[in-house]
Amino acid sequence: MFRLSWLLSNSIKMAVPAGIYLAMNMLGFVSLHRIDAGTFAVVQQSKIFFTALFGRLFLGRVLSQPKICALVCLVLGVLLITLEAQPSSQACADPAAVRSGVMPDSPLSYAVGVVAVALDSLLSGFATVYFEKVLKTTVLTVWDRNLQLAFYSMLIYGPWTIYDNPTNPFRGWSMVTVVVAVLGAVGGILVALVIKYADGLAKSLSTASSIVLTTVASHFLFAGPMSSPIIIGSLIVIISGYNYQTVQ
Repeated sequence: MFRLSWLLSNSIKMAVPAGIYLAMNMLGFVSLHRIDAGTFAVVQQSKIFFTALFGRLFLGRVLSQPKICALVCLVLGVLLITLEAQPSSQACADPAAVRSGVMPDSPLSYAVGVVAVALDSLLSGFATVYFEKVLKTTVLTVWDRNLQLAFYSMLIYGPWTIYDNPTNPFRGWSMVTVVVAVLGAVGGILVALVIKYADGLAKSLSTASSIVLTTVASHFLFAGPMSSPIIIGSLIVIISGYNYQTVQ
C-alpha cells in the first residue's frame, strides 16, 4: 500500500503523455473524416522527423548526415509500400458516408484533415521523446511508469466511457475486443522497453518498418497485393534500417 501511494505521488509527469495520447486519438478521428487513408499514412510518417527534432531539442541528440539519409530513405520506402498497397479510393468509398458528409471534399475540409494528422504526428514525436526523458531520468522502473500511465489513462477514459453508456460501460465488448485490448497493452509495454533501452527514434523506426511485415502477412493470409514497387520499398526499408543502426 505504501509503495502504491508513493508511486501515485510521483506520477504527475505521466499525466502529460496520457493527455497527449487522448489528443492524438481525437486528431486521428478528425483527420480520417476529412482525408483519404493514403494521405493520412503519408503525412503520418513525418512523426519520425518530429521525433528526431524533439530528440535534438530536449535530449541534445545530434544525428550524423549518414543517419539522416538513412531516415529519409526509410520513410520513402515506407511511403512507397503504403501507397502501392492501399486499396483504391473508388473501391473503398462508402456512398452513404459521402452523402452524409463524413468525407467532405471541400479544400478547407481537406486542409483541416491534413493539419490534424500533422499535429497528430507532432504530438506523437513529442510524447515519445518526453516519455524517453522521463524513463531515463528516474529511479522508477518501466513497470512503475506504465502503471502510472495506465492510472491517468483510466482517469481520462473511465468517466468518458460511463458518460457514453451509463448503465453498461462495456457494451459492445466481445472476446475479440478483449484480445485486441490485451495486445495493445502488451505492445505499450514493449514500446516502453524499447524507449528505455534504446531510444524514441528506434521505436518510431521499428513502428514504420513493421509495415513490411504487415504487408507480407496480408499477402499470404488475405491475398493482399504484392508487386514490384512493394518489394523494392521493402528492400529500401530493410537496408535503410540496417544502415541507420550501423553508421556513425
